[in-house]
Amino acid sequence: MPYKDKEVRKQFFKKHDAIRDKTPKRREQRRIICNRFRQKRYEILRQLKSNGCAICGYNKYQNALDFHHVNPEDKLFNVNEQTVHNHSLSKVLEEIDKCILLCKNCHCGIGR
Repeated sequence: MPYKDKEVRKQFFKKHDAIRDKTPKRREQRRIICNRFRQKRYEILRQLKSNGCAICGYNKYQNALDFHHVNPEDKLFNVNEQTVHNHSLSKVLEEIDKCILLCKNCHCGIGR
């Protein structure tokens, strides 16, 4: 036990229980804030993908569109919905500036 004196120990656990009661509220607030940021980044990606493929103009299904790095040596990370959350928004936008938007069919055709 951290305290041998019963009164001091009682006060310690009373304070500790008060902090523990706030934890679920803090977790919920943190979850709400993270969801807001996630939705904001998804919306930015959706807006950027609304123009469609740079080669064929396909824009019916946004998940079929990829960001293709024009110069692969400059690539720091892949730009997709999973990796966008690991980097700051400014870094993501810098990385998107190095890319062109292609559909999956045109993207596969470039590698041949």
